[in-house]
Amino acid sequence: MTSSEPATHSRRIVLSGLAVAAVAGTSACSVRRERDAPKLPGIEPQGPPADQAALLQALAGARTLAMTAASSAPPWGPKLAVMHRAQVARLTGVIATDGITAPRAPLQTDDASMVGLGQLESAQLSPSAWAGAASAIPHNAAMLTALLAASGAAGLTLGVAYPDPGRTPTAKICAELLAPVRLAVYALEVIVARTPLKDRSLPAASVLAMSATRSRLEQGAGGAAPPAAQSYRLQTRPDSAAQRSLLARQVLSDVVHAAARNVPGTRGSVPSLKGVSREWAEALSLSWRWGVTPVAFPGLAG
Repeated sequence: MTSSEPATHSRRIVLSGLAVAAVAGTSACSVRRERDAPKLPGIEPQGPPADQAALLQALAGARTLAMTAASSAPPWGPKLAVMHRAQVARLTGVIATDGITAPRAPLQTDDASMVGLGQLESAQLSPSAWAGAASAIPHNAAMLTALLAASGAAGLTLGVAYPDPGRTPTAKICAELLAPVRLAVYALEVIVARTPLKDRSLPAASVLAMSATRSRLEQGAGGAAPPAAQSYRLQTRPDSAAQRSLLARQVLSDVVHAAARNVPGTRGSVPSLKGVSREWAEALSLSWRWGVTPVAFPGLAG
């Protein structure tokens, strides 16, 4: 996954660069060595990365959530526990690669109700977490924002409102998100029409949620909003319950991936990042309810 690539050059690359510089007679270059490399004269040791605090906060949160979810009731407790354990594993690797010493994992937490777990998930979307994600290096920013979107989605899934959604993203981002959202609304409306009345609860709720998203994005895009398509081609024919479920997962996942792609456009802006994450989390929560398995960094490759 590109979000977890190390921010520093590898030891081999650094040492190779030094060898080339020595041959060329330019040993007084300003190359910085890795934190864990042997001390070499004339080469400045590299300090901790600027987003160290954000990475450590994310790791602490993922550890707590993994333990709490593991002791929570099915179906969501076990599913979220698997997701958070994978987050812990990835964050631990990124932190070790950056030469950061992570604190020990906390002791086992007490059992939590579904509401309690949802509140704990939602609490991860704190001011310091948003600030850290908005100012992190690009690869880590995508990873940290995916963590926040996943926790926001988990809170929504467990009945906790999304906290402090901030403003809508920039007009450019709103315009880019509109196409997959409009397609999702259309597909979900078709699914509702093809679904027996007794089974329409989830499809109808999905239409309402994504229609609200579409309205927010159209308002945020303003004059930059592209014209709505006259017709849509669906990826899957909604001729059976299984095909309708597959179609819903496809169009909602497209929204999730579109939100992830637009994280770079929010760099340095906490309100805009919150706006993107809100749309990311709402589509993600719906996709889980339609059967998508929660993963560590939804919307990111790898």
